[in-house]
Amino acid sequence: MPNWVENILIVCGPPKEVDRFCEETATGEKPLTFAAHVPEPSYAEATSSADALVRVKDAGMPDSIQVVARGWDATAEGSSSADEVFELSLKDGRLLPQWYAWRLQNWGCKRDASFEGTGPGLVARGHGVAVFCFETPWAPPAVWLGTVARLFARCAFQLHAVDRQCPAASWYRFENGGLREGADLDVGDLYMQDP
Repeated sequence: MPNWVENILIVCGPPKEVDRFCEETATGEKPLTFAAHVPEPSYAEATSSADALVRVKDAGMPDSIQVVARGWDATAEGSSSADEVFELSLKDGRLLPQWYAWRLQNWGCKRDASFEGTGPGLVARGHGVAVFCFETPWAPPAVWLGTVARLFARCAFQLHAVDRQCPAASWYRFENGGLREGADLDVGDLYMQDP
């Protein structure tokens, strides 16, 4: 079971741009989805009929190879009769499904925004400001936010994230399409410092 990171995203800018962001990131059931601006690819073309096939692939990770294993569905987190593609980093020996590696590289976290533990998701909107509360497993979606900040360069974005189980915290501020400030903080270090 993952550690759930609690995220607060604040979007500020011209009212029409903030409204456009809110409308484009919402789906019928969720007020915010990462796939709206950074859509996940189909993994079907990457499968193989071999029980285990290893190919060298540039996955954006140094020293990585692609492994295709039979018996797992690459597009879902459950099992089925389809193949699943894994990214194997030779640097640290971790084995990741292709969908997981892609999400880490393009969103910065394992799954899309979850609103099960945070309430309505979009908690405030108006006058050029929107505030979202959501959860993500293991890490905040900082990579996704960097992409979105470039797409909505007239808006400013602040992301505040807390993992209460580690404990750790992060915050990022994007303006004019780029990262302006940010920090990752191991909250446990604060308790270990001398006064």
